[in-house]
Amino acid sequence: MQRATRTTLSCHYSSLAHYNCTPHSYSECLARVNAFAAGLETLNLVEPNDENMICCGLYMKNCMEWVLAEHAIFALGGTTVPFYDTLGPDTVQFILNQTRAKSVVCSRAELSKLAKAKRSGECPRLYAAILVDGVTPDAAKLAAAAGLEVFSYAKVEAAGAERITVRGHKHSPPDSDTIATFCYTSGTTGDPKGALLSHGNLVATIAGIQRAYDEFAIQMFDRHLSYLPLAHIFERLVMAQMLIAGASVAFFRGDPLLLIEDLQACRPTFMPAAPRVLNKICDKVRSIPFFSLSGDWRLLH
Repeated sequence: MQRATRTTLSCHYSSLAHYNCTPHSYSECLARVNAFAAGLETLNLVEPNDENMICCGLYMKNCMEWVLAEHAIFALGGTTVPFYDTLGPDTVQFILNQTRAKSVVCSRAELSKLAKAKRSGECPRLYAAILVDGVTPDAAKLAAAAGLEVFSYAKVEAAGAERITVRGHKHSPPDSDTIATFCYTSGTTGDPKGALLSHGNLVATIAGIQRAYDEFAIQMFDRHLSYLPLAHIFERLVMAQMLIAGASVAFFRGDPLLLIEDLQACRPTFMPAAPRVLNKICDKVRSIPFFSLSGDWRLLH
């Protein structure tokens, strides 16, 4: 079998009735990472907290901008604070107050929870929401009523791209001991608990996975559908394996009920799965009584 070289980093399926798959090369994604990093600094959307950590929240379903934003924050020597998109305002408020994040990258679906957290008065450091799906009049009104600034992701990128063109921008790369990310529990048994993972922790884990599963190493021709939550470290480790190999990543539409359709459209060559997902696939297969193979109809068991 001849291996095909894939040059796309990510492919995002929209929520429209028809798939809207826009490929982005690694070069394009790197340019967007650089632009977003420069934009965060240019618009003063990130700053060190009381512990000298540059924290920025990520609060949305899996999408390309989630990954680009995380790498942009890393380029500034910063720390990501991921939120499960299912979290309620009280848990969001607790995490924001604990991490002192100045900005949160999110979609309009999460804005109301951020606004409620801001209105509580318990997260005074929260300054802005950066919306990946754009700022609408309703979103601007909601944010203004809560005392929250709102920016579109595209505006931050554009500001950064202009700065790079006019003045240039240099990364502030982290070292191995720099905290890369917070990993919070879901908070179902009380206040969520956060584990701090350094870049050294992540690199050591990634290297260990590659060594342990060398015979199943990801190749450039592989494709992955990202559907497990990026707020969980497991999916981000999978993502790291894909990027290291120069492989391709697609993102599901955000609806678990459409996952089977997304898999059919993406045709991944590699798929990490939880038992519940495999059971769902099994149920879907069993719901089809017959299938055709070489002109014969056969019963599925």
